Amino acid sequence: MRYVEPGRPALPLGLGALSIDTARVDTVAFPQGAGLLLYTDGLTEARNASGTFYDPVGRFTGRRHSGPDALLDALLADVYRHTDGRRTDDMALLAITRASDDASPPSARRWRPESR
Repeated sequence: MRYVEPGRPALPLGLGALSIDTARVDTVAFPQGAGLLLYTDGLTEARNASGTFYDPVGRFTGRRHSGPDALLDALLADVYRHTDGRRTDDMALLAITRASDDASPPSARRWRPESR
């Protein structure tokens, strides 16, 4: 896993209309078999009992997963352990994998939190 920085700083998503900057696009290589994880600040601002923020890049660099579902399952379990199950913010996660051109499309799956 690696963090991709934007080419230039910008306002948060949804606040672009307040900027005098024109819209821009950053391009990043996304080869077949590569994965992409998008997340909101609820992930990186999740804290443990001592106040340490959750670091998905530091915790997941070098780890392999069989697909987006496996990544999300592992990530949610790790955040749960990090925070001892406490949440103070909402968290939205989206993981995708670029399949080969001849692969059949995967079925959609929606994650539902377990009762604990």
